[in-house]
Amino acid sequence: GELRAAGATMAPMFAESFSDLHTVQQFVKFRDYFFARPVEKKLLKPWTAADIDRFCKDDPVHGAQVKTLRQAGIITALGGVGSGAFGATWAFRRGGTINGGIISGIICGVSSAAIGLGMSQQLTVYTHSLWTFDKMETTKAFRGWWRAHGGAPE
Repeated sequence: GELRAAGATMAPMFAESFSDLHTVQQFVKFRDYFFARPVEKKLLKPWTAADIDRFCKDDPVHGAQVKTLRQAGIITALGGVGSGAFGATWAFRRGGTINGGIISGIICGVSSAAIGLGMSQQLTVYTHSLWTFDKMETTKAFRGWWRAHGGAPE
């Protein structure tokens, strides 16, 4: 608002502050929708390699794809961790002081891990031919099978 003369009513300034109320309400709706919602689905139980082998016997097409996705995921994770460790070590050794080494090691380690994760993911897409099948359909097939064969929570 603006400055008011002495004795003037404060009602207009007070009313102007309610325009911010709409912004606050929108923020609360956003927060509740994305962060405060209860979990609607119950999570599946963890599965093992033996469960994936059983799935391969029941559904050979999707079973082979699940094995390929699992192997590609392991390689991708190892690529990200290895790249992050190398980057952190490289930056730590060149940090100058111990504090500089720690800070630069953390920053470079996180950055290297992100880049390594992306690069190893693209590498596994190429080496494992992940573009040849629908990964979401494969995941849905396995999760549906796992829910029906002992993976559903009690």
